[in-house]
Amino acid sequence: MTTRDRILAHVKSPEYRPLKTHSLARFFDIRDDDYPRFRALLREMIDHGEIVLGAGRRLMAAAPEKTLPEGSFSGIFRLNPKGFGFIEPDDSAKFGADVFVAPGDTLDAITGDRVVAKRIQRGFRRPGQLGFTGRIVEILERGQKRFVGTYRLRGKLGVVKPDGGLLTEDIPVPDASSSGAAPNDKVVFELLKYPAQHQQAEAVIVEVL
Repeated sequence: MTTRDRILAHVKSPEYRPLKTHSLARFFDIRDDDYPRFRALLREMIDHGEIVLGAGRRLMAAAPEKTLPEGSFSGIFRLNPKGFGFIEPDDSAKFGADVFVAPGDTLDAITGDRVVAKRIQRGFRRPGQLGFTGRIVEILERGQKRFVGTYRLRGKLGVVKPDGGLLTEDIPVPDASSSGAAPNDKVVFELLKYPAQHQQAEAVIVEVL
């Protein structure tokens, strides 16, 4: 199996968590003198559409090609803690560099997710502002499924306070006792339900650090 095939198999596996180039090089035990060739191979794979750069310049498998309805576009979403967000469209020449997504139109997307959005015409716009906003209608690919945070007790309910700013609210972990986590432990957790306007997030602890 070539290095290219090994990279594709790894990033497409269900257990893969998006990594930056240097972290992926460590996973494959790439020596320092081979690193420039490894990095060049990744750039070639990106140019050929085999892999893509997600949030934080982390590498992931490219989503399968999909024909989108007229007036819709795909891209990478980033969520603001205030509830709104922006999509960086894949076709920035056609849809612009950043498309605003209003609170309530984000579905359950979080930063780093690849999404499909419908273009919504603005009734009024300021000078220099795009004439449309986006309404997310589908999550094509999650940018990240596992996160790190601090386990806490809120009354009798176990919650995790996420690190890093991708998730801004404490997340309930109903079955935390089965993980062996104690209050103030650092933990790795996986989202079972993603936060949305009418849905509270829910997680399971998969590792105590």
